[in-house]
Amino acid sequence: MEYRYVFGPVPSRRLGQSLGISPIPPKTCNYSCVYCQLGRTKTFTNTRQMFFPPEDIFAEVKDALNKYTDVDFITFVGEGEPTLYLGIGEVIRMIKDYSPLPLSVITNGALLYDKDVRRDLKPVSVLMPTFDAPDEDTWRRINRPHRDLKFEKVIDGLFAMRQEMEGEMWLEVMLVKGINDEEDTLYRMKEVIDRLKPQRVYINVPIRPPAEKWVEMPDKETLERATQILGAIPLGSMEEGTFYVAGDNPVEGILRIIKRHPMREEQIRKVAECKGWDVEKLLEDLASRDDVEIVPAHGTYFYRYKVWRI
Repeated sequence: MEYRYVFGPVPSRRLGQSLGISPIPPKTCNYSCVYCQLGRTKTFTNTRQMFFPPEDIFAEVKDALNKYTDVDFITFVGEGEPTLYLGIGEVIRMIKDYSPLPLSVITNGALLYDKDVRRDLKPVSVLMPTFDAPDEDTWRRINRPHRDLKFEKVIDGLFAMRQEMEGEMWLEVMLVKGINDEEDTLYRMKEVIDRLKPQRVYINVPIRPPAEKWVEMPDKETLERATQILGAIPLGSMEEGTFYVAGDNPVEGILRIIKRHPMREEQIRKVAECKGWDVEKLLEDLASRDDVEIVPAHGTYFYRYKVWRI
């Protein structure tokens, strides 16, 4: 089966080997975060839609689970915001009825004020919402939300979800230099986190090429201070595993991954060596394509799909 919605398994620093599900069209979101590895939002919407038939997505998940045995988590992650998919609750129920594997949803959390969204997400094992700002001004600067979204409603939704969900909440904070990494901002974020009481808090930094070229990572000292203030786990300290690429076509295999997850050159080399592919030819073939761009960042090169760019 040729997968349209399922990808991976991909290595996750939090979830191990994660079978990804993307239930929305590329770059469909209600945020346009300055740090997003997928680029600026192309379809900016806050309206949930039945983009694809739930049974089609489940059929791919079922096929993949019968094919891959080394899967730790099944993860809705999307090429934008997965909760915009109106059928996510139905797919979650189908998967839970079929597989004992834990389910996770990576979300910006913007729609958690909607009781239907909370109902859909209630059964998941791990919910990983984003929390980047303690106030509306910072939120608008870093997450650039849809005009229909209100900061207070988003925060209220986060607390409502925390009370109603059956699984765990792992909060993720993305720190951007000069926007949300100042000590006062961090302490105000801590106040919210202390009230929310998530099971885990992770700190991330924009290690992959961001949507806006001016975005920078905080320095090491700032990151260490933020980790202490927020009582968080820095994702940069966690090892990332090896990508799994299905099939025998090197270029198509890599494309299936980078459409959702940019890869470093060394990651592509490692995959190619494991598969017995010609590494240099693969890199040359990728570089020659119009739909692939190679971006230098942090001393390496990232390969990503151009459909994400505007």
